[in-house]
Amino acid sequence: MAKKLKKRKAAKEKPDKTARATKKEALGKKGPRRQEVAAEPKLVKALRKKVKNLEARMDELALQVSDMVKASAGAAETHWPADPGCHLGGTSGPPDDLQTLRGIGPALATRLMNLGVLYFRQLAEMDDDQLLALDDRLLANGRVVREDWRGQAKTMLKQASRNTV
Repeated sequence: MAKKLKKRKAAKEKPDKTARATKKEALGKKGPRRQEVAAEPKLVKALRKKVKNLEARMDELALQVSDMVKASAGAAETHWPADPGCHLGGTSGPPDDLQTLRGIGPALATRLMNLGVLYFRQLAEMDDDQLLALDDRLLANGRVVREDWRGQAKTMLKQASRNTV
């Protein structure tokens, strides 16, 4: 029994020969196998070829995108209901403060002004297609409909008409 315990202790103290053996087998006696070393240039060459193909495809897609952008620039512009005399300030004056509507901050207000949407009445009179087109142009991800800008604008117009009467 004492011999068995000594053998177990000795086995625990000795490094695992199988781990060393598998490492040597994987690397060969002096390093990587010659076949693996010889295959590396082929692999690099194949990867470079794939990279060139991907770069060519990217160039093709970039041309397609630029053509699509040019085509969309020539498309008919969406016309918003323009009635500069019908804003909250009366028949003349500065544009309405669109930031009073929920969901419109300074950046969106500036973009709306650049698109020619300056007055609550313009938003109130838009149909569904115009609202969706406006949302697309603003890149608002559905905010125009979700925040109900048309309904809010109508409410602002009603409040303004009550205040002027």
